[in-house]
Amino acid sequence: MLQADPSGFSSFWGQLAVALMLLVVVILLWRRFRNQRNR
Repeated sequence: MLQADPSGFSSFWGQLAVALMLLVVVILLWRRFRNQRNR
């Protein structure tokens, strides 16, 4: 097990998870918006 700084490590992964979730949401909304305009 890694005995690194748990607070900094968890905060880094927390920010990374939030960034990935926001990116996925933006991509899904953008694709849905394009699909509605194409029809």
